[in-house]
Amino acid sequence: MPRYYLNSQAICFLYHFTLIRAKVPIIKFCDRYTGIDCDLNVNNVNGLYNTYLLAMYAKIDWRVRPLGVFIKHWAQCLDIHDAQRGRLSTYCLLLMLIHYLQTACIPPVLPNLQEKFPNLFNYTMEPYELDMNIELPWNELQSNNSNSLAELFTGFIYYYTNQFDFNKWAISIRHKTPFMKHIAMKHLPPYEQGYIVRNCKIFIEEPFSQTNAARSIHSDNIVSYIKQAFIKTNEILSDQYPLESIMNIRNN
Repeated sequence: MPRYYLNSQAICFLYHFTLIRAKVPIIKFCDRYTGIDCDLNVNNVNGLYNTYLLAMYAKIDWRVRPLGVFIKHWAQCLDIHDAQRGRLSTYCLLLMLIHYLQTACIPPVLPNLQEKFPNLFNYTMEPYELDMNIELPWNELQSNNSNSLAELFTGFIYYYTNQFDFNKWAISIRHKTPFMKHIAMKHLPPYEQGYIVRNCKIFIEEPFSQTNAARSIHSDNIVSYIKQAFIKTNEILSDQYPLESIMNIRNN
C-alpha cells in the first residue's frame, strides 16, 4: 500500500500500522475508536474457506472458542506465538486445537466436517457460496465428551508433549489423524516442495490448499523453544499447580 494512503488524514482513526511481508502480505493496524486489532489482506481466497470451516467447528461445541482464546493467551505468555518472529500463528494454534479435539479425546469432541460433508467443505465452491448461517445437523454433531475446559487444556498440552512427534508427523484436521510429513509434502506444488523439505520444522496442513500453515517456523532453536513450552507446562499441570501459575513460566 502506498505510503500516501498510510499517512492520509482520511484514515486518521487507524494507527499502529505494520506491513508483514508474508506469502500473503498482511497490513496490521488498530482501530483508534474501538481498540480492535485488525489484519487486512487482499485476494486471499484460501482465508475465506479457512474462516468458514473454523467457524463451523466453533458452532459444534461451545468449548472450542474459549479454549482457542486461552491457548492463544498461554502461547503469548510463553512467547511462542508470533508468526512474524518465526513462531506459531493464532491460526496454527487453532488447527492444533481442532486436531487434538478430533484425535486425542475419548470420545472425540469434534467430528471431521470435510469428511462428513464433502460437498459443503471443499475448495471448488465459489467464495460467494460460503454461507456462515448454514444449517447443519448440530445435535447429531455434538459429542458425549463432558470434559471441562481445564481438562481439555491439560489434555492438549499432554498430547503435544508426550504423544505427537513433531519430527515425523503432520497435523491435519482434513484427515483427522496425523500422517507422515513426507506424505504431506507430496501434496505441495513442485516449486514449494524443495523449500519445505529443507526448512520444514513443523508441518500443520492447511485444510483446503494442503500447504504448510507453519511455514514461518524454520529454526531448530524455535522448535526446541516451542517444545520446551509444552514440556514445562505439562510438568506444572502434572504437579497439580493452579492453572493460573503456568502463565508465570519463564521459557528459558
